[in-house]
Formats: sequence, structure tokens, C-alpha cells
Amino acid sequence: MNILVLCESYPSPGNLYTMGFVHSRVLEYAKFGHDVTVMSFSATAPYRFEGVPVVPTLTPDEARPFDVMVAHAPNWRHHLRFLRKAPPLPVVLVIHGHEVLRTGEY
Repeated sequence: MNILVLCESYPSPGNLYTMGFVHSRVLEYAKFGHDVTVMSFSATAPYRFEGVPVVPTLTPDEARPFDVMVAHAPNWRHHLRFLRKAPPLPVVLVIHGHEVLRTGEY
């Protein structure tokens, strides 16, 4: 399966720890034999991190070859803007508690 992972930022040689929890999951997807590309909304140029290709925002046509999109910890401004234009692919949302709970109530 060809997976496109959407995330706000992603580890890089200059910033090893940004959203490292996404990277650990991406490595697991790859262990299961999936081809994984990460689209990081904060990337300014394509790069590879520990073998994982990371790209800045793709056009809808560039997203067509993927079988599924996985939105990790979505920033709705960026993710929805892309998903509205993206081809009609299945989308998996990975949302953590702190992203949906009201901060004054936990």
C-alpha cells in the first residue's frame, strides 16, 4: 500500500525531536511493507529522514498515486485546506486527547 502521511512538522537532521511520535509510527508502517511518504506542512524542501521521504505540500495531482492518507495530529487549517483539494482517497485521522479536549477541563 502506498501511504501519504500528513503532519504539521516532521523530524529532520536539524530538529530530531519535532513530532517524533509520528516518525515512530511511520517506521512501523514501513516495517509492514508499505511505501510511506510524509507531507510536512512546515517543510520548505524535500528531504529524507532515516530513509523516509519527506516533502512539502503536494498538489492534488501529486497525491493521486497514494492509496490512503493518514493525518497525524491534524492542524485543521493546513490539513483541511489540503484535503478539500486532494483526490477522493480514504483518510485516516490520528487524533490524540489533548487535541480535542478543552484545555481548561483536563
